[in-house]
Amino acid sequence: MEEQTARSTGTRIARAMLVVLFFHLFWKLGGFILGNVLSGLYGLEDVTDAYIIGLNGIVFALFLIVEESMGPALMPVFIYRIKDDGEAKAWDFSNTVFTLLFVVLCATIMIGVLFTTQIVDFAAPGFISGEERLGARACAITLVGIGFPGLLGLALGSLTYVILNAYKKFGYPAAGDAAQKFIWVAVLWGLSSILVANPIYIAVGFMAGAAAKIGVHLVGLRDKLRLLRFRLDLRNPDMRRFLILLTPLIIGIVGAKARDFITRMIGSYLPKGQLSAIAWGKKVGDFPVLILPYALSIAMFPYLCDMAKDKDYKQFGSVVSNTLKLLAMFFIPLTIGAIIMRHSVVQFLYDWGKWTEISTGWTSLAFGCYVIALVFYASEAILMQSFFSMQNTWIPVSVGLAASSLQIAGLYAAVNFLDLNRFYCVALAFPLSRIIKNLVLIGLMKKKIPILPWQDTLTFLVKMSVICAGVGGAMYVTDLFAGSLLELPTGSRGFLNPLVGARLAVASLAGIAAFVVLCLVLRLEEARIVVNWLQTEGWERIRTRLGR
Repeated sequence: MEEQTARSTGTRIARAMLVVLFFHLFWKLGGFILGNVLSGLYGLEDVTDAYIIGLNGIVFALFLIVEESMGPALMPVFIYRIKDDGEAKAWDFSNTVFTLLFVVLCATIMIGVLFTTQIVDFAAPGFISGEERLGARACAITLVGIGFPGLLGLALGSLTYVILNAYKKFGYPAAGDAAQKFIWVAVLWGLSSILVANPIYIAVGFMAGAAAKIGVHLVGLRDKLRLLRFRLDLRNPDMRRFLILLTPLIIGIVGAKARDFITRMIGSYLPKGQLSAIAWGKKVGDFPVLILPYALSIAMFPYLCDMAKDKDYKQFGSVVSNTLKLLAMFFIPLTIGAIIMRHSVVQFLYDWGKWTEISTGWTSLAFGCYVIALVFYASEAILMQSFFSMQNTWIPVSVGLAASSLQIAGLYAAVNFLDLNRFYCVALAFPLSRIIKNLVLIGLMKKKIPILPWQDTLTFLVKMSVICAGVGGAMYVTDLFAGSLLELPTGSRGFLNPLVGARLAVASLAGIAAFVVLCLVLRLEEARIVVNWLQTEGWERIRTRLGR
């Protein structure tokens, strides 16, 4: 009976994940196209540095504070209230949160618009350290001043996202994210094509995308809009539970954003374009993490909340353990392949327009630095949701604050006292701190929930070491051979170039072949789980859709 329940829960999570994954592919694709258009139109220069500091580092960072806190704080309370007292009571609570959030956002936007110059100068001291960066400063001020009102649509969209997920509706919220990116790209590209390219269009597109996101969510909630209203009932008992969960989250998230803020402050002293290269390298490295693990964590969260409420910790631990090992099975070999093929990957994705070979060099180095912690980025989404589903926010927040403090202190010491290379220090600071943070989270989770038994986990890691060695060797040798046959002619651009694509494809196929063979030889249990699911649930769904 327990096995059937676990299988049923796993199937429902997998189905929900596929829905989220479908739309998040488009969301991430939209984000990649945005970065590609920006770097192609302007190169990695003042405009892209201003975008990283301004819209990304200030406005979008404020949105992320709301985005990352709403789900863990609001969803458990909302779900519990629906189960205990019905949706009318749950909406009474969420309407109070909506009203408070609306007021705070309006006040924040007003302050941001009035004090744009002071905010930008504080965020990027390197932009005012010499005349050569004053162009970046002026552009950042423009982007922030025009783009700040877009915060309203984005942040309110975080609330509607959570409510839709609480009803186990995953398509509309993910579609809203995708629409936000594609509308942003469409406005930027359309205005730049019709008129002369102007950085102002970046901010205009940002605002249009924010409106599109909340619009899609409201369509998804159309049958619930009768319950949505301005309401301020601070005596609602659910508000106390919400604030208990929210307080440590806000502390932790603000600490994390302060970490990123200070990292960018230090990075603003880098030569023109290098701060953008680190950000563009991160964009490529984030692609697989923001697709599979992020989608999986969103799909798992409501079910983890249900298991935590029922105190079914055995099944809880089994689901989390299997998920972490499945992610490791894919992401550790992927890390090896990404490091080996980093130059070709960046060249294939970005080399057009005003992009230069220097841009490729710096971005591929940043990409290689970022992906060393790929499996830990993937695991973090699952670990955090596991703690949050048990309404335990203090542990992940405390660990996150400690890791952020370590990152800031280490980066400051490396740059100012040890006089190490600033580019590598900024590029490596985040991945190294994520590795430490997630190892600590796993250790603390093991004290509460039976996850990752030592013997099974050690056996798994030994097998993965052999698999990774085989995958890395196959890709490296194949790429050396392919590189001599598929060399890019002088003067050719690498963006979507068939020669570069063929080189990537040949090396990737060699890595995949080595991966499959070694999984079979070593009888990796996690690979068998995936194959069995594809043969049963996955194939049956395909047959059903085809009407066979």
